[in-house]
Amino acid sequence: MGSIWIVILAVAIFLVVTVLYWKIISTYNINILGAKNHKQWGSRLYFWQGSIFVSTVVTLLILYTLNYLAILNY
Repeated sequence: MGSIWIVILAVAIFLVVTVLYWKIISTYNINILGAKNHKQWGSRLYFWQGSIFVSTVVTLLILYTLNYLAILNY
């Protein structure tokens, strides 16, 4: 597989994991913080920083697993 396809696959996995994380955690976050505090800039920044961190780690784990199983070769 060419390197461009691996990058496209990584970005696609990252976006899917981010959307799934957002769907699962956003209602929990609103319930914990309250609707008013959830709309504040600092709370949303903290939520998205955590979301990006979790999505990056999960994406790397998926890519390394695919490499270990010899599905991807990079």
